[in-house]
Amino acid sequence: MDQPGVSDAIGTITLSFSATGAKAAALGFVLARAHWGCGLGSEAVREVLRYAFETLRLEQVTAEAAAHNLASLRILATVRFKHMESFIDASDDEPCQRFVLDAGIGLRLLAGAD
Repeated sequence: MDQPGVSDAIGTITLSFSATGAKAAALGFVLARAHWGCGLGSEAVREVLRYAFETLRLEQVTAEAAAHNLASLRILATVRFKHMESFIDASDDEPCQRFVLDAGIGLRLLAGAD
């Protein structure tokens, strides 16, 4: 149902911090299926990483994705996250992958991105 001034969400993207004053954060993102394959996920991740490293001056950003979520894994590879480990998510026994991107690498890559 259409409502004036309300639009459908394209997705969400977050940075989560484990402690006050932390120099690292965890990246999370969800993109509505209707917008898959348009480059919006990669663009949003790049801009949040730019904010994380340039404005917040974080030293590291981590991310996790389900092993079967090829689209999310592709986005993380596109922005050069490094694979840290494979694990089983205790909440649902789902095989997952954990990744990391350090500020030095992230800033160099973002400098070359439009």
